[in-house]
Amino acid sequence: MKKVFFLFIIALFTFSCKNEKEKILVARNMQEFFERIKNDANSIDIPLPPEGVPYYSNNNFIIDKNGRIFHYQLNLPKINTCQQNFDNDIRPKFVRLMPKDIHEIPEKEIVNYIKQNITSESTRDGVSFASARETFQSSNIAEGISFLEAHKNTKWLCIIRTMTDEEKIVMKYKTTGIAYDPYKIKWDTSKIKFPF
Repeated sequence: MKKVFFLFIIALFTFSCKNEKEKILVARNMQEFFERIKNDANSIDIPLPPEGVPYYSNNNFIIDKNGRIFHYQLNLPKINTCQQNFDNDIRPKFVRLMPKDIHEIPEKEIVNYIKQNITSESTRDGVSFASARETFQSSNIAEGISFLEAHKNTKWLCIIRTMTDEEKIVMKYKTTGIAYDPYKIKWDTSKIKFPF
């Protein structure tokens, strides 16, 4: 029952709003959302997400402030919410993202890219769309999300969220071409969880 309730809450709050007529998509700040749930835990019986959810998936798309689309993949372990303990620390996990791992995709090619590259095996636990803005307008991304929703099995989610701090910083280095060294970055530890 707890698993079903958790999946319902994730579906309810992380499936961001889509205005089909205008193709305006709304990205949620997942850390702020789960921080509010955590702070209201005494009054609301909602489980916190398992570690690493719902920020990243194996396939992650980034929409920068200019509307350009980027893609990167992670090799995340399959999540089993039945066996995983819920984590009180809701900060996004540091995933060691590198600028070389991120590839730009022309917006007009996003639907074909999704059709050709996003398979049921590569989307084991979902597809994540991260935006630099809380709202963005893209009929191509909306069409890509509709394609994913129509062709998914019931075991994964399509998440629209704001970018994590790690994504923001790595994208800055990606787009400026400045050499990136994660050990020289002064990370905000209130917004990112390190394994050390």
